[in-house]
Amino acid sequence: MALIKTKKDNSPITLSVTIKYGHYGTTTINLNGNPIKTIGGNFKDFVLGTNNSLKHNTISVVTSVLVTNAELNTEVEFDVVGGENSDKDTSNIKADNNVNYVPHYNGYTFI
Repeated sequence: MALIKTKKDNSPITLSVTIKYGHYGTTTINLNGNPIKTIGGNFKDFVLGTNNSLKHNTISVVTSVLVTNAELNTEVEFDVVGGENSDKDTSNIKADNNVNYVPHYNGYTFI
């Protein structure tokens, strides 16, 4: 779980997700455990909220990657920007031969 220090203003904090190796996936974004959005495929700059509105809250992100080709390595890049600090993480998981979906998790606590 990454700590994101918020600014003292209403500027946006955004999330971008990139699924690598030609696979497809769906990302579910949760605010304090409650789903707020599900997005298919890669996306850039989804507004999670403002710095003021996200302070003292937690965002969890689950990207379920559908293994769509012979490449069993799955990789998801998560990028959060807009706070005092940014966070760019990469999750790498190798799928088993008999697995169709691989979940990738990430989370952020805003302070």
